[in-house]
Amino acid sequence: MNRHLKLAVILAPFLAIGGYIAADYYSTNAQEKQLLLPLTGQDECHLVNARCLLTNGDLQVNLSVSDSMLSLMSSHSLDQVLVSVNSKEPIVLIQGKNTLRWHSAEKINARGNKLRLFIRIEKARYIAEVEVIW
Repeated sequence: MNRHLKLAVILAPFLAIGGYIAADYYSTNAQEKQLLLPLTGQDECHLVNARCLLTNGDLQVNLSVSDSMLSLMSSHSLDQVLVSVNSKEPIVLIQGKNTLRWHSAEKINARGNKLRLFIRIEKARYIAEVEVIW
């Protein structure tokens, strides 16, 4: 056995372990990046008739208004929901009986035509901007 082969046999396990650690570090950092995904739906949302369905993949969100209170129903559990009407101060929706139903704590008096929605589900963020008809 010459000296080059001896050196290769000695170094191979260390290189394998180092490569395993580097690959794990790289894959962990790639997974921790937050995703910003758009929600898409109809051109106009009719909130009074509860015909405002926004989707992205298998996530479906339905917005509606009754007695000037905004309600949201989702197909998946949500962590946080923010709504803004006509670029005013965002309104934080509060969770209902479960994480699929959310509603505004107070009446929404703004009669604007643009509604912006922000939803957080774990590391994914969903955004939408739709024209609304009250």
